[in-house]
Amino acid sequence: MSGTATLLTIDQVMSASLSDLANVYNELADKPIKKFKDKPTGQRRVLDILRKNGLLESDAPKAKAKPAKAKKAAAAKSSGTGTRRTDFNLEGAEEVRAYREGTKRAQVIDMLRKGATIEEVQDAIGWDSRTAREGIKLINTYVGFGLAEDEDGVITLVE
Repeated sequence: MSGTATLLTIDQVMSASLSDLANVYNELADKPIKKFKDKPTGQRRVLDILRKNGLLESDAPKAKAKPAKAKKAAAAKSSGTGTRRTDFNLEGAEEVRAYREGTKRAQVIDMLRKGATIEEVQDAIGWDSRTAREGIKLINTYVGFGLAEDEDGVITLVE
């Protein structure tokens, strides 16, 4: 394999030999090299230089840019540190996955069935604010329950 004209896709770079990777790199680099330390290093550096020069043809179809969502007033509230408050109005999965009883996740799920605030979850489980928010968000991600938050900050499960 010789030249950059034949090395245009990620698959081709990943299957190229070390000497081919060095040849392609030396054609495009300001400072030539004798050899790469190992194959993953060579692949990474060749991919970087191909991207930098606009010569890399992506094997995966490019994702369309998502339109920007309108910010809700509740989501824009800040704790004063410049961080954005999490909005817990999330849709559930079509199928709810099983979870183990007796775990902290199960405790949080039981609390959210009745409705609970972040502070109540923090006090009951012993988590800090960030961990409580992430733990609640992961109930949606991993278990599949939907979450709804009202304007008072009470989060409930949507089953």
